[in-house]
Amino acid sequence: MLPLLAAGIALPLLALAVALVWTGRAQARELKALRKSLRGMETRLAAAEKSADEAAQFAEAATHVLLEKGLADLEDLEAARRRGPQEEAPQPARGSRTLH
Repeated sequence: MLPLLAAGIALPLLALAVALVWTGRAQARELKALRKSLRGMETRLAAAEKSADEAAQFAEAATHVLLEKGLADLEDLEAARRRGPQEEAPQPARGSRTLH
């Protein structure tokens, strides 16, 4: 009777241990995938920050040129800044086949 009781306790505990190990491994794989995704996002963010910095430097240089040449004054530049970029009609991707 005692071996049967021990088996009745041991089997569910063994099943629980196997389930916990399997769950832990699945979570470890998911964590690894999330870390890889995060590294990719960090790379894209760094590229976007660099691009934004370059655009800001270009805009600053263009502002100075316009002011120095007398082609615009501060009010003109401020009005243009308030207007913001003009929306363009979306263009189809290169190589796509679109019906006109």
